[in-house]
Amino acid sequence: KKTPLDDLQERITNTIVTLENKVTPSEALSICSSGDGNMELISKAYNYVKSRKKTENFVGYIIDTIERMKKGRFNEPKSTVKTGFNNFEPRHKSERYSYLEEQCLLGQATEEERTEFNKMRGEV
Repeated sequence: KKTPLDDLQERITNTIVTLENKVTPSEALSICSSGDGNMELISKAYNYVKSRKKTENFVGYIIDTIERMKKGRFNEPKSTVKTGFNNFEPRHKSERYSYLEEQCLLGQATEEERTEFNKMRGEV
């Protein structure tokens, strides 16, 4: 028969496993009690804290995150969606930028430059 102590030990062990063995049993107890034993909440808080830059007080940050989640004051970070701004193929190193071609396309090249450009492209 499971006693309350067995249940508490199991929750502490689950918390330590969820937090990838980065906490001591006493720290796990603090985290577990702040999250009311809700492993989903603890896991969510841990994943958030893990994604942040290194923190001075890892356990305190997790507990604070859990408290904010419980009070509804925690806004999950939105995942960033890549925009189509940079969706073109880069120029290969072997390709050189043709200022002459640019001038011809913009209509700013002289007649001599157009003739030279057409020769380069093989359109004589």
